Amino acid sequence: MRAILILALAGALLAPVPAVAQGARDCTVNLERVIHDHPLIPASVQIGTFEKTEPPYDLHVTASCGDDWLDGVQVKFRNMTNRTVSGVLLEIDFPDTEGPQMLQMGYQFRVGETPVRSTYMRDKTRGHVIQHPALTNPPRSEVVVALKPEYPEIKRFIETRQLIGTIRSVWIRILQVYFADGTVFNGVYQKPDPNDPTAYIRADSSEFRIGTPIQ
Repeated sequence: MRAILILALAGALLAPVPAVAQGARDCTVNLERVIHDHPLIPASVQIGTFEKTEPPYDLHVTASCGDDWLDGVQVKFRNMTNRTVSGVLLEIDFPDTEGPQMLQMGYQFRVGETPVRSTYMRDKTRGHVIQHPALTNPPRSEVVVALKPEYPEIKRFIETRQLIGTIRSVWIRILQVYFADGTVFNGVYQKPDPNDPTAYIRADSSEFRIGTPIQ
């Protein structure tokens, strides 16, 4: 009888854990503290069915997740300029891919339209950019960035090194913001250079503040 009991306990201990329990863990979406006069500030972060809305700046949102959690990540940014946002260039960084002999992996993607002028590189050659329908986000509206459309490519990219299930944290960074009038935010506000169709020149950030008439 005692042998039967021991075997039963051993069987219970060795029984496979349900898939949901195996994959469930905490995952985090991080957003950088935005600089003064930044055109887009964080409004909310969603991980699957969990959504957290906070005051802007320095969002770090953690929720329970499975292996494919990035498929359900969505971030909303509020347009804090007096212009209509037509496109955004973003980067996702993956801290879990960094190691003693490995650099951290990063993935860039675009939401909305990219102006032709912004596709030129420093050597004046034009880079290949896949165009998407333009966004039409007026002042104070929310620019929605969902990772779902990019997820298959993100997964393929990560799994050139490691399994997607090993990713537990990401940083989402805004690199550029494009406006419908041809201006751009690239760390600073810029407007088209009238003497060079491939370049921009510095613009006054005060001209982009809500309540300021567009010149």
